[in-house]
Amino acid sequence: MKCPNCYSNLKKGIVKEEYLGHSLGEYDGFTCSNCGETLLTEASVVKAQEKVKELGLFGLAQKTTIAKSGNSLIVRIKKNVADYLGLFEGEEVLVHPEGKKKIVIEVAN
Repeated sequence: MKCPNCYSNLKKGIVKEEYLGHSLGEYDGFTCSNCGETLLTEASVVKAQEKVKELGLFGLAQKTTIAKSGNSLIVRIKKNVADYLGLFEGEEVLVHPEGKKKIVIEVAN
């Protein structure tokens, strides 16, 4: 089996899986010895998806639209994400870039 990123050989073994900063556990899978890419077996994907649902993380990663208010841009936070984080209107957050392609929003309190 070849790596989908660099086409090097994959090695079968145990893969530690994370999703949205949460550990999902260890699963049967493959690791690329060249670039470090990991892949899960089909059965492991099903188990990892069950764990994502169990942790209440399913559906939290979603696209949103940037809006405009006056001279500022607004990032809309979907209700299910706000509920998961316990955010409410008027709560202070810290917003900062992490490189040129990532925005980090952290609860300030």
